[in-house]
Amino acid sequence: EIETSEIEDTLVEDVSLIRQYPPLDDLLTVSLSTYHEPGDPVGFFRIVIKPRADRKEFDIIPKDIVFIVDSSRSVVAKIEQYVEGMAHAVSNLNPGDRFNIVEFKSTVNKFSEKFLPATAGNLIRGIGFLRKLESSGKTDVYQAFTSFVKGRPSKDRPYILVLVTDGRPNTGIVEDREIINKLTKINENKAAIYTFAGGSRINKYLLDLLSYRNKGISRFEPRFDRIETALKKFTDEMQNPILLNLRYSFASLNVDEVYPNLLPDFFLGSEIVMTGRYRGKGTFSMQLLGEAKNGVTKEYIFQKELTSEDNGSRDVAWRWAFQKIYFVIGRIVEEGESEELLGEIGALSEKFGIETPYQRIRSRSRRRSGS
Repeated sequence: EIETSEIEDTLVEDVSLIRQYPPLDDLLTVSLSTYHEPGDPVGFFRIVIKPRADRKEFDIIPKDIVFIVDSSRSVVAKIEQYVEGMAHAVSNLNPGDRFNIVEFKSTVNKFSEKFLPATAGNLIRGIGFLRKLESSGKTDVYQAFTSFVKGRPSKDRPYILVLVTDGRPNTGIVEDREIINKLTKINENKAAIYTFAGGSRINKYLLDLLSYRNKGISRFEPRFDRIETALKKFTDEMQNPILLNLRYSFASLNVDEVYPNLLPDFFLGSEIVMTGRYRGKGTFSMQLLGEAKNGVTKEYIFQKELTSEDNGSRDVAWRWAFQKIYFVIGRIVEEGESEELLGEIGALSEKFGIETPYQRIRSRSRRRSGS
């Protein structure tokens, strides 16, 4: 990696002079938005990086993926939509992918004891397995994961776990914090956990934080008639991985409080969004490193001259505050509640008018402070 100290003094030079890895600049686009609150010298920024729609030179990385589907009694009204959404995902696997399917309730039922290649015959059998699922019994979310987070099938492939559930365990380990902490500790970021839930009676707290702490993304669809469509769209976004193990660094400007700390893997058709705070004006420089197909490290270096003129709205600050709330909630899940952390969430929520699934924490903080 290029350490920040190594590139600080060379930003005025041609970017090609400081590269150490093959570039991604011609394959990606980047946008930078900045915003200052009135009278505040510390600004907010948002960076959005996307694959260029007009370029076809991306090498798709074969993936290992497990579809984990809740078939307990609590999802009886939406099991058919969950099944059809997962069947769509299975049918669209790439030829080099490997997969497995798990249904869970109070017990776990695997489609296979090992990962299977995405051949036509295996895909047909997998879809048949899904369409035989029937809703019954209680919900044990923790048990559904335990055998899959203990090891990564291959270091050269993205390892993805897709959980479809309402996130409301009622047997086995049922406490949200315990589930998140135990699975995160066992996983050690070997697998990226993506979660999806549909309908109104869902546990966003568990699913949001489980994904956030494990390099994944959560997605919710409140409208019952759109669950299947939303699930299909969600799984389409993770179909084609192009960069793994992303890491970033900044130089020149005084940049801090960048979220998320740990970036998810990068897929064709998705985007990377980072938010942070900065002081001063001058050259804004960022380096992004990731592993492409066959483990080849590639890099993207972005530079932009900042002036006192902002080009973003208060939404830039709102997005930063929202991400920081997630970060602080993650600390609470890991460390336990404290007046300092609860107060930080309450202050951010109040200042930016943020409604999250964690309003109970803000309310509890207010009661304790007597406000």
